Amino acid sequence: MEPTALLFRSDRFDLSWPKEVEPKEGDPWGKDCASFLGERLPKAGVHVPDPEPYWGEGGWYLDVEVQGARFNLFVLWWPVGKPPKDYWTIQIRERRGLGRWLLRKRAPEEAWASLRHAVDEALSDAATDARWLPASELSSL
Repeated sequence: MEPTALLFRSDRFDLSWPKEVEPKEGDPWGKDCASFLGERLPKAGVHVPDPEPYWGEGGWYLDVEVQGARFNLFVLWWPVGKPPKDYWTIQIRERRGLGRWLLRKRAPEEAWASLRHAVDEALSDAATDARWLPASELSSL
Protein backbone atom coordinates (compact mmCIF):
# COMPACT_ATOMS: atom_id res chain seq x y z
CA MET A 1 0.00 0.00 0.00
CA GLU A 2 1.15 3.47 -0.88
CA PRO A 3 1.87 5.84 2.03
CA THR A 4 -0.70 8.62 1.76
CA ALA A 5 -0.88 9.82 5.38
CA LEU A 6 1.76 11.58 7.43
CA LEU A 7 1.45 11.08 11.18
CA PHE A 8 3.52 13.41 13.35
CA ARG A 9 3.77 15.25 16.64
CA SER A 10 4.16 18.99 16.99
CA ASP A 11 3.90 21.64 19.67
CA ARG A 12 3.66 24.33 17.01
CA PHE A 13 -0.07 23.88 16.37
CA ASP A 14 -2.76 24.89 18.83
CA LEU A 15 -4.96 22.35 20.64
CA SER A 16 -6.97 24.85 22.69
CA TRP A 17 -10.60 25.47 21.78
CA PRO A 18 -10.95 29.08 20.51
CA LYS A 19 -13.67 31.15 22.22
CA GLU A 20 -15.03 32.40 18.89
CA VAL A 21 -15.70 28.90 17.47
CA GLU A 22 -19.00 27.19 18.22
CA PRO A 23 -18.72 23.38 18.45
CA LYS A 24 -21.32 22.97 15.69
CA GLU A 25 -19.06 24.81 13.21
CA GLY A 26 -16.48 22.06 13.16
CA ASP A 27 -13.37 21.06 14.98
CA PRO A 28 -10.91 23.98 14.89
CA TRP A 29 -7.90 21.72 15.48
CA GLY A 30 -5.79 21.51 12.39
CA LYS A 31 -6.71 24.82 10.78
CA ASP A 32 -3.46 26.46 11.84
CA CYS A 33 -1.51 23.43 10.58
CA ALA A 34 -3.28 23.62 7.20
CA SER A 35 -2.63 27.39 7.06
CA PHE A 36 1.04 26.75 7.86
CA LEU A 37 1.21 24.32 4.93
CA GLY A 38 -0.52 26.87 2.70
CA GLU A 39 2.32 29.30 3.44
CA ARG A 40 5.20 26.83 3.28
CA LEU A 41 4.34 24.51 0.38
CA PRO A 42 4.83 27.12 -2.38
CA LYS A 43 8.42 27.52 -1.16
CA ALA A 44 8.80 23.75 -1.72
CA GLY A 45 7.54 23.99 -5.31
CA VAL A 46 3.87 23.13 -4.77
CA HIS A 47 1.18 25.30 -6.33
CA VAL A 48 -1.42 26.31 -3.73
CA PRO A 49 -4.32 28.06 -5.53
CA ASP A 50 -5.78 29.38 -2.26
CA PRO A 51 -3.58 29.21 0.87
CA GLU A 52 -6.64 29.59 3.14
CA PRO A 53 -7.84 26.14 4.29
CA TYR A 54 -11.52 25.27 4.37
CA TRP A 55 -13.57 23.05 6.67
CA GLY A 56 -14.82 19.82 5.16
CA GLU A 57 -16.20 16.59 6.51
CA GLY A 58 -14.11 15.77 9.57
CA GLY A 59 -11.23 18.18 9.15
CA TRP A 60 -9.50 20.98 7.27
CA TYR A 61 -8.66 20.86 3.58
CA LEU A 62 -6.06 22.59 1.46
CA ASP A 63 -6.08 22.23 -2.33
CA VAL A 64 -2.69 21.81 -4.00
CA GLU A 65 -1.27 21.02 -7.44
CA VAL A 66 1.95 19.15 -8.21
CA GLN A 67 3.24 18.28 -11.68
CA GLY A 68 -0.20 18.90 -13.18
CA ALA A 69 -1.95 16.61 -10.66
CA ARG A 70 -4.51 18.01 -8.21
CA PHE A 71 -4.72 16.90 -4.58
CA ASN A 72 -6.44 17.77 -1.30
CA LEU A 73 -4.45 17.75 1.90
CA PHE A 74 -6.78 16.65 4.69
CA VAL A 75 -5.41 17.94 8.02
CA LEU A 76 -6.64 16.98 11.47
CA TRP A 77 -5.69 16.16 15.05
CA TRP A 78 -5.26 12.43 15.63
CA PRO A 79 -5.09 10.80 19.09
CA VAL A 80 -2.77 7.78 19.26
CA GLY A 81 -2.52 5.13 21.97
CA LYS A 82 -3.97 4.64 25.43
CA PRO A 83 -3.90 7.04 27.12
CA PRO A 84 -3.99 9.04 23.90
CA LYS A 85 -1.10 11.24 22.82
CA ASP A 86 -1.66 14.23 20.58
CA TYR A 87 -0.62 13.66 16.98
CA TRP A 88 -1.50 15.35 13.71
CA THR A 89 -2.18 13.74 10.38
CA ILE A 90 -2.03 15.06 6.85
CA GLN A 91 -3.74 12.76 4.40
CA ILE A 92 -3.17 13.16 0.67
CA ARG A 93 -6.26 12.65 -1.46
CA GLU A 94 -6.16 12.93 -5.22
CA ARG A 95 -8.77 15.17 -6.85
CA ARG A 96 -9.76 13.52 -10.12
CA GLY A 97 -12.36 14.58 -12.60
CA LEU A 98 -15.15 12.22 -13.55
CA GLY A 99 -13.32 10.86 -16.58
CA ARG A 100 -10.13 10.04 -14.66
CA TRP A 101 -12.19 8.53 -11.86
CA LEU A 102 -14.20 6.32 -14.23
CA LEU A 103 -11.02 5.15 -15.93
CA ARG A 104 -9.37 4.60 -12.51
CA LYS A 105 -6.53 6.77 -13.74
CA ARG A 106 -4.28 7.97 -10.93
CA ALA A 107 -1.70 10.71 -10.86
CA PRO A 108 1.82 9.49 -11.63
CA GLU A 109 3.80 8.17 -8.66
CA GLU A 110 6.31 10.98 -9.24
CA ALA A 111 3.61 13.55 -8.37
CA TRP A 112 2.70 11.68 -5.16
CA ALA A 113 6.38 11.34 -4.19
CA SER A 114 7.04 15.00 -4.96
CA LEU A 115 4.12 16.08 -2.77
CA ARG A 116 5.22 13.84 0.12
CA HIS A 117 8.72 15.31 -0.14
CA ALA A 118 7.34 18.88 -0.21
CA VAL A 119 5.20 18.23 2.89
CA ASP A 120 8.25 16.81 4.69
CA GLU A 121 10.25 19.89 3.70
CA ALA A 122 7.47 22.28 4.78
CA LEU A 123 7.24 20.65 8.20
CA SER A 124 10.97 20.09 8.70
CA ASP A 125 11.22 22.49 11.65
CA ALA A 126 7.72 21.88 13.03
CA ALA A 127 7.24 18.09 13.16
CA THR A 128 8.75 15.32 15.26
CA ASP A 129 8.19 11.57 15.30
CA ALA A 130 6.95 11.83 11.70
CA ARG A 131 6.20 8.82 9.53
CA TRP A 132 4.32 8.15 6.30
CA LEU A 133 1.91 5.23 6.24
CA PRO A 134 -1.15 4.07 4.31
CA ALA A 135 -4.19 6.06 5.46
CA SER A 136 -6.00 2.78 6.11
CA GLU A 137 -3.57 2.08 8.98
CA LEU A 138 -4.45 5.24 10.93
CA SER A 139 -7.56 3.74 12.51
CA SER A 140 -5.53 0.93 14.09
CA LEU A 141 -3.20 3.27 15.98
